[in-house]
Amino acid sequence: VANIDRLNHINLLNGNLQICFLEKYRDEEPQIGMVTQSDDDDGFVEVNWMSGSYSEPWIPCKTKRGRSYELWVEKLPANSVLFPIVLTRANRISTTDKARLKHAYDDIISS
Repeated sequence: VANIDRLNHINLLNGNLQICFLEKYRDEEPQIGMVTQSDDDDGFVEVNWMSGSYSEPWIPCKTKRGRSYELWVEKLPANSVLFPIVLTRANRISTTDKARLKHAYDDIISS
């Protein structure tokens, strides 16, 4: 258990990309966020959402605030983070990870 906790902590380091699942974004698949802040004490992680698709490159997602745009950052429960992901050099999801993601989302949605 200590090794699993250590791995989870390492995976939630700032800058790491994570596959997430939040029910309110159920129709947005896959959900990828870059960790901007992780606090083990309160059980939440802050992510900068990424924008892309299974077949398109991923870039940081922005939201409009007044007249300007800023990174879309959201604090979510750490248990909504499923697993880490590494994009290709072209900022795309690898073929292997596509299959893994689709399987994970199918399992979540069917349960």
